[in-house]
Amino acid sequence: MSWHCPRARRVGLAAALILSALLPALSTKAATQITYLGRGDEFEREVYERIIHEFTAANPGIEVRLDWIAGSAPEIFERVLILTAAGTPPDAYWIHSYSMGDLVALDLLYPLDALVSKDSDLDLEDYYPATLEEFTHNGRIYGLPRESSTTVLTYNVDSFNEAGIATPGADWTWETLLDAARKLTHPSDSNPKYGIVAPTAHANHLSILWQNGGRFLNDSRTESVLSSPASVEAAEWIYRLMYEHQVAAAPHLPQPSLARGNVAMAFNIRAAVVALNDSGINWDAALLPAGKHRSTRIASAGHGVHAKTGHEEAAYRLVKFLSGPVGVGALAARGIIVPPLRSVAVEIFTEPRDQVFYQSMDFARPEPVTPDYLNVIAEKDRAFARIWRSEAPIESTLVELDRIITARLRAAYNGE
Repeated sequence: MSWHCPRARRVGLAAALILSALLPALSTKAATQITYLGRGDEFEREVYERIIHEFTAANPGIEVRLDWIAGSAPEIFERVLILTAAGTPPDAYWIHSYSMGDLVALDLLYPLDALVSKDSDLDLEDYYPATLEEFTHNGRIYGLPRESSTTVLTYNVDSFNEAGIATPGADWTWETLLDAARKLTHPSDSNPKYGIVAPTAHANHLSILWQNGGRFLNDSRTESVLSSPASVEAAEWIYRLMYEHQVAAAPHLPQPSLARGNVAMAFNIRAAVVALNDSGINWDAALLPAGKHRSTRIASAGHGVHAKTGHEEAAYRLVKFLSGPVGVGALAARGIIVPPLRSVAVEIFTEPRDQVFYQSMDFARPEPVTPDYLNVIAEKDRAFARIWRSEAPIESTLVELDRIITARLRAAYNGE
């Protein structure tokens, strides 16, 4: 049969049409599909949706499905455990520094070192070192930070002006703070005004502890050392603010608030700024006063790649984008976090009182996170609550607390 016959031409044309339809599918590689597990309120979800849309536009070979919960660090940790046990782990997910000990111990995070080392576009120098340290364990990088929360001294400017006292500065020490707090305290049965909110919260206590040269855990993070002389002395200093100097309200009394105007100073993280701005008070911020050392505790959230992803390179690219200038910038625009990137911090925080939050990064110190760390903190908080309420002596209570926490750490490291 001649190729010039009508039937042959029709067959050839049909074959050509079929082949032309198949060629795009054969030549185009299927997009890699990954899942990101996040948490937060609806506003934060909308922010992530926008960031992920920008990511996929810049990375057309990757599709991202957003999985979301409203919970906090413990809830997302539980969600990761459930999804992993079900064989459907997220490829990338939100992580908190408090969970790092458990996440690494349970092999739920993919070490990023090899991917980072060959990534010429990632500028690790732009991250504040303390924020990277929070996601580095045993010398390996397991995540990239998206935010942090330095502690600073916030204060009511009008209270200082009315008392004729110079406002806090970089040269302030514990003694300067106490002297000002005395002058700013006005006792009253009906409407007392205090010099400072007692820094009894875990994060604030750690800052004071470290400033005095004390420690929470030993260097290997296997034993509690809260009963060491420097650590006991730090607890006594906080205790005396309430009971000896009476410049701070003890726990059994109504607690003052900087936003309500009945206290002059308070240790605060960046998230407190919303309430201060809404209150309309004339507030400002300064570095924490220095003890024997200058220090401020931080805790950070970030993004990590699941160890069982199967799509580590695509998941890493997403993590880098979420923790990079675009992702961090979108989150920092809310004004309630301290960006871990210097370039974003200086762009977002332009007012002097805002700049203090990232200037404090020069003195930032991460917590000594361990496996079962949330329960370790809970044990610490229960014991210190009795100390702050003056229901238990400081030194002997801390000796017993060291025993309890050390036993819990031993069990956690042994997988019990």
